[in-house]
Amino acid sequence: MLEVNQISAKLDDFQLQGINLSIAKSDYFVLLGPSGSGKSVLLEIIAGLIKPASGHIRFDGQDITHQKIRQRKIGLMFQDNSAFPHLTVKENIEFAIRLRYFSKETISTRLNILANQFDITHLLNRHTQTLSGGELQRVLLARTLASEPKMLLLDEPLSSVDTAQKDELKSILRTINRNGLPMLHVTHDFEEAISLASTLGVMNDGKLISSGTPDQFLSKPDNEFVARFTGHKNFYRVQFTSPGIAVVNDKITVRTPPVPENIEIGSILIEPRQIILSRNYFASSAQNVFKGTVSDI
Repeated sequence: MLEVNQISAKLDDFQLQGINLSIAKSDYFVLLGPSGSGKSVLLEIIAGLIKPASGHIRFDGQDITHQKIRQRKIGLMFQDNSAFPHLTVKENIEFAIRLRYFSKETISTRLNILANQFDITHLLNRHTQTLSGGELQRVLLARTLASEPKMLLLDEPLSSVDTAQKDELKSILRTINRNGLPMLHVTHDFEEAISLASTLGVMNDGKLISSGTPDQFLSKPDNEFVARFTGHKNFYRVQFTSPGIAVVNDKITVRTPPVPENIEIGSILIEPRQIILSRNYFASSAQNVFKGTVSDI
C-alpha cells in the first residue's frame, strides 16, 4: 500500500536519514520516538507538505514522491487544533466534503453519515473553540475522512485529551482501521503505541532504528535505546565469562541462553512476568534463583 524507500531530508540543523518502511492495507503502523526524532517530518513528507532531498514514496502502486498534496488521496490530521475557528462544526466538515463532491444532496448525505459515525450530530451548529479536547478530535477525524482518503496519517491525535476520552478515541481509530483504512500514527507515548499498533517503528535522531510487532518490542527489543524508550526496566549491561554465563556489575552471575564465544560484552533483558517472588526458598527448575531484599514498594 505505502512504501517509503531511502527518504532523506534536511531542515536547518536536522536531518532525516534514509528512512525505509512499508505499510500494508490492513496495517495500523505506529511511529514511536522522543520529541525531535523526525516522526512528524516523515509524516509531512508522506503527505506532500515537505519535499524530500532524496528517496521515493510509492502509494497504492504509484510513485507519489513529487505529486501534489491534493492528488495523493491521503488524509492528514495534525496534533494541534487545525479546525477553522470562524466556522461551525458542520461548516468545517462540509468544507472538506466539497473538495470531492459538488452536489448539495451528496454533501448533506455524507455529512449525516460522518456525524452519526463520530457521534457529533449534537455538535454540528457549535463553533470549534467551544468544544472539549475529545469532541474536537472527533470533529477533526470526521473532517479528515470527509474527502474519503485511502490512508490516514495521524500526528499525536490523543495528546490533548484526558484518559477516558483517549479510550473512546482509540476504539474509534481501531474501528476505522478494521474497516479497511491503513493508518500511520505518530506518538511519543509507548502505552498508546502498544495498545493500537499492528506494526511498531521506533525513531531517534532522524533514523528509523527498529520496527516489528508489539510483541517483539515487549520481548526482544533490538538495542538499549529501544529497550529504555519502550519501558523496559530490567535491562543490564553484562560481561559474558562463557557462552551461557553473564556477570552484572562484576557482582551477580546470571545464566543466559548460549551466545557465541567471541561475544564478551552485551546486554540482557529480564521480563517482569518471568520473575517469581517467594518469602521462602522453594524447589524450582529456574536457573537463576537469588536471595534479596524488597527495599521499596
